[in-house]
Amino acid sequence: MSQPHNATDSPPSNAKAWQADSFGHGLLALLVSNVLQRGLGLARNLLFCWLMLDTELGVWSLIQTFVFLAAPLAVLGLPGSYSRYIEHYRQQGQLARFLIQTGTISVLGTLLLVATLLSAPGFFSLWITGAEQSLASMLAICFCLVAIITFISLAEVASGLRQIRLVSKMHFVNSLAFTFIGLAALSISSSWQALVIAFGCAHFIGSLPMLTLCSRFKAAENSESPSHALTSDIVTTPSKASAHAWSMWSRLLRYAASIWLMNLLINLFDVLDRYMLLYWIDAGTEYSQALLGQYHAARIFPLLLLSLGSMLSNMLLPYVTADWEAGHKDQAGARVTDCLKLCSLVLWIGSLAFMIPAPWIFDIGLQHRYQLGLEVQPACLLITIWGALFLIAQNYLLCAERGRTVVLICALGLAFNAALNVLLIPTLELQGAVTATWLANGLLLTMVLLAIRSAGCKLDRTLWLTLFAPASLIAGVELSALTLSAMLVLAARTDWFISSADRLRIEELLTKYQRFIPQRLRRSGIFIPTANIVAR
Repeated sequence: MSQPHNATDSPPSNAKAWQADSFGHGLLALLVSNVLQRGLGLARNLLFCWLMLDTELGVWSLIQTFVFLAAPLAVLGLPGSYSRYIEHYRQQGQLARFLIQTGTISVLGTLLLVATLLSAPGFFSLWITGAEQSLASMLAICFCLVAIITFISLAEVASGLRQIRLVSKMHFVNSLAFTFIGLAALSISSSWQALVIAFGCAHFIGSLPMLTLCSRFKAAENSESPSHALTSDIVTTPSKASAHAWSMWSRLLRYAASIWLMNLLINLFDVLDRYMLLYWIDAGTEYSQALLGQYHAARIFPLLLLSLGSMLSNMLLPYVTADWEAGHKDQAGARVTDCLKLCSLVLWIGSLAFMIPAPWIFDIGLQHRYQLGLEVQPACLLITIWGALFLIAQNYLLCAERGRTVVLICALGLAFNAALNVLLIPTLELQGAVTATWLANGLLLTMVLLAIRSAGCKLDRTLWLTLFAPASLIAGVELSALTLSAMLVLAARTDWFISSADRLRIEELLTKYQRFIPQRLRRSGIFIPTANIVAR
């Protein structure tokens, strides 16, 4: 994989108290944290399925969907701009002004949304869950919404500063807290309201590691000169301050509007099939909620993989931005394509690893209660893989400030998804909704790849094959595993799936860590650098 450029991985600083994580260290921390976090999350979600009725589980799925849909709308997408612009304004000494102004707007937007929801709890709860809920239930939903907005905003700040280890810690603490608090809440009441409150509490607890970043801010401020301070404000005169504010907001609002629309469309794309299952089937609300419970069970493991891809995407953008701002556009493109290949293979292997024991988990662990979920499991995994790859690929367009292109792609994908759901759900129900979604995800991925190629990112044949080969999951675990095995064999000796340039970079990286590779594999020649093979 491409090696990070030294000039862009660590911002110039005279303070030892402040240093951005290198891309390699950040990626390692992300992977280690996610292995622990995803294992914990899988066990937790299976226990939730076992403790809750499928109808309660379906309502919880709708609530979870709503809060993640509403959160970016409340803050106008401003925290989504942090990964792109924090480094830019930090280098100009305007970081404090940037964060204070955007944070103020985010708080006001959050308060406005909460007030709106509480002004008519019956109406909004009917729209969110399909049935009217009490004021106490709406208060629980609003509490959860505020907690999620707080957590995501703080995590975006840390990510924009390339503090990836801190972001990983925040997510792990959040997951651990939700496991214990959620199980404790369900032991008292097996209702979705208890789980919503636990979810909100866990996000507030997950925000606590951010306090360490605040202390490092102060240490860096005290030790750096004013020209290099992280949050120093170099604008001193009122005229310059006004000019700077206008320049910042005119540029930021264009980008934030694209992020806002993009988040809206992506979240609508994500929830479309579930809400159409709720309202597009003439079999009663309870039956639809039961289908949603089946769908939620099928998405337990895929959502864990999707969150891994989402975290990798959020981590990637600040580094791509740093490369871009330094003038290394080829390096930025190489980071994106390398991450696409790596993510596709890792998620594909992870999907196969779960599909093998999945029948046992659903039959024995979940007591045969979620058989419909088991049937759509392969399609849900493919949706996850292509969805994560889309999030990674669109980083290149965001870095090039082509947010409107991403918005257009999302709008076309949403329209295509809606049309397929209208056609398939009345006859195939859950299977139809899942089929429509994975086909629409394939279209989204194709369009974004064409878009980044037109924006200057170099794509090769091996990338296309690597990204679309996981479609074999639809044919079953045996055929998909055979396809993956054939790809790995060909990748070791040919250029069909890994180009010569990629292989050389991988071999150079493996040479640094060859003492950790089993001697038997090293003897086979697969992990010996090409130069050494030729020499032999």
